[in-house]
Amino acid sequence: MEHAVTGELRGEGQRQRLAELERLVHERSAELAWTNERLVAAIYQASAAEAAAAESLRLDRATGLPNRQHFAEHLEREVKRHAAGGEPVAVIVIGIGALAEFPATGVVLSTSWRTFLTCEQLVELLPAALRRHVLGVTPRFGEFAAPPALAPYRRHAECVQWVRAHGVDEAAWLALDDRPSWFAPYCENLIVCDSRQGFDDAAAARLRFALARARARLAQRIDALV
Repeated sequence: MEHAVTGELRGEGQRQRLAELERLVHERSAELAWTNERLVAAIYQASAAEAAAAESLRLDRATGLPNRQHFAEHLEREVKRHAAGGEPVAVIVIGIGALAEFPATGVVLSTSWRTFLTCEQLVELLPAALRRHVLGVTPRFGEFAAPPALAPYRRHAECVQWVRAHGVDEAAWLALDDRPSWFAPYCENLIVCDSRQGFDDAAAARLRFALARARARLAQRIDALV
């Protein structure tokens, strides 16, 4: 009988110790789960703060709009994307010398960058000598009713829309672009740049020739859309 009682007591003691261990494990598991949740929340908050700080560097403090760093990052992504696909990419910069020879020349920006940068931001990216020539940006295709004949040629239609909206002679403008397919075939207003070279000496010479030929007739009118 004594052995039976001792065995029962030992068994009860083991059950109690097991129950205590289970309780401790449960408590520790709950503590670990709580700590893990706090850690995940802290990591998320730190990541959000880091992202917000990085974003603030890409925005103008006064306006909250994308700045030069945003432009540079977007340009870098575009260059990498074209490189991955084996496609050429060119950033066309207008020759300051060409415009200096024709001070009456106005520039209207039709670059694709205007889809995510304002006119003010685009102007800020240009050299100071070029900024004073800028009159604005062309409207985006879809914001106006394009002539049926120009519907397949979006950039051409955008240029014509700006010209008509501002009462400019439709023969008194030039477009500088590296995508001739965006213009109607044989468009006399288009000066094509090589997408692999950008605005090189050959394109600059063609622009100077076109401006010189039109100088007398155009006088103070707008004569360049870029």
